[in-house]
Parts: sequence; structure tokens; C-alpha cells
Amino acid sequence: MDQSAVGESLVEEIKEFASQIDGITFTAKIKQDLMILLNARMEQKRLVLPLDRVLLSQINEQQYRFGKVKPTEKPEEKGVMTFYHPPGTHDDQLWSLALAVYAAKEKEPEPYLYVIRR
Repeated sequence: MDQSAVGESLVEEIKEFASQIDGITFTAKIKQDLMILLNARMEQKRLVLPLDRVLLSQINEQQYRFGKVKPTEKPEEKGVMTFYHPPGTHDDQLWSLALAVYAAKEKEPEPYLYVIRR
């Protein structure tokens, strides 16, 4: 769960009845890692997206560049992508999906190789 800004108090409140919840402070590096994982899962066809116009629009509208997006932003690590959406649009559902994929990453079973003797 995003605990940036006002999300921190919300995470603490939810932890009172759902202790398995973890908060993540969004930084450019964390967002990059989330997006890389989300992209990999989509390319591997390990993620089935719902036919939801808002979510699909947010995925398609998301943009990135290396370095800061606005002059007022603090500089990030060199070589880290900064994500943003066009003015008048949102990306809340996209980041919710990325967080869900990240949370499910820890639950994946290890692949097994079985040898069956003849």
C-alpha cells in the first residue's frame, strides 16, 4: 500500500485489523521497480487485465523520462525513470495494479522439475 504523504497514517490504521499489510513509500526508484515488474508480468502473459476502460487508459497514457519531470522536483538517482501522466488524467488504478502485482510476487511458488523414471 502506498504510504507516501497521507497514506502513512492510513497504513498504520489498517494494520490494526490487517497486520499483513505493508506500506511502501513511493520514490522514483520504487516506481521504476514496480513498473518493470508489471511490464514483465504482462509480457510473460502472467497477468490477465480486466476489460476496464479507465485502467487500460491509465496504462496506455503513462509516460516516463529519465531525470526529473518538473523543475520543482528534487533530482533523483542518475538513470532512474520518472513516471507521470498527462494533465487532466489520473494513474491511481495503474499504481494500484502495480502494487498488487508486487504483493503477489512474494506468493509465487518456486518452479519444480520432476524426473519420472521409466
